[in-house]
Amino acid sequence: FAAGEFTADGAGTTTLNHFAFTSDGSDWLPVGFALGMDGPVTMLAAGDNRLYAAGTFSFADGNFCSGLAQLQQDINPTPWTSLVDVANQRFAKTVYSMAVSSGDELIVDGEFQGFTVAGRRVGKWNGSMWTDITPASGQVSNLQHHNNAVFGQSTAGVMRWDGTSWSQLGIIPNYPSSFYIMQGYP
Repeated sequence: FAAGEFTADGAGTTTLNHFAFTSDGSDWLPVGFALGMDGPVTMLAAGDNRLYAAGTFSFADGNFCSGLAQLQQDINPTPWTSLVDVANQRFAKTVYSMAVSSGDELIVDGEFQGFTVAGRRVGKWNGSMWTDITPASGQVSNLQHHNNAVFGQSTAGVMRWDGTSWSQLGIIPNYPSSFYIMQGYP
């Protein structure tokens, strides 16, 4: 898969609208119902038969998605759909980072509409509903999945989401000024 600001293939013959895939390494094809997104895609995350895209788009395959969309990969063809919690009127307005947990739940660091506490939060999407899982220690950012857990950076240090709760992983000397980036290692 490839995502970004492009709207067509290199030859300009195939409309791609910010998202494409290749099965043979040379021809890029549209994904979903081929309408794509109406703005750039800036990050991707993959889970069990789902692909998530975030960016500065409002619509994906003609559906209102507010910058975050999912594609069910086991149904072909399928359109991109939104991640809006209709029952609770919750959705992510802006996504800063995201990772898929081992339980196939999307964990998002972002700005949410409809959470009790306004502002930047961490939300968990279970396929139909958003839940605020921001830890008491503060905001968690730079989310990444590694070894059956989601890790992130917070004002308290490195945090680990095990699918149920957050826990702090040790103390980093001179934190936060000494901590810039983290990456899991197989």
